[in-house]
Amino acid sequence: MAKKLIPGTNDLATTHPEIAKQADGWDPTTVIASSKKRRSWKCEKEHSWKVGCYNRTGPNRKSCPVCSNQQILAGYNDPMGSAAQQR
Repeated sequence: MAKKLIPGTNDLATTHPEIAKQADGWDPTTVIASSKKRRSWKCEKEHSWKVGCYNRTGPNRKSCPVCSNQQILAGYNDPMGSAAQQR
């Protein structure tokens, strides 16, 4: 059974305010943390990705895939790109 959204009580902005700050183009007061619908996120370094709220708040929490080195971004966390830029 799906949990009912109660704004100000169990919405993402209330339960996980730091994660809610990374919502990109949608209102975190309109969803609960256990939502599995994929949504857009943007980290403090302006990297964008899509994943469900549950994947950000559940037991296997995921953060920005670029910042956590799960995804390569040329010139940011690409060892060969960084070395080439330093030459």
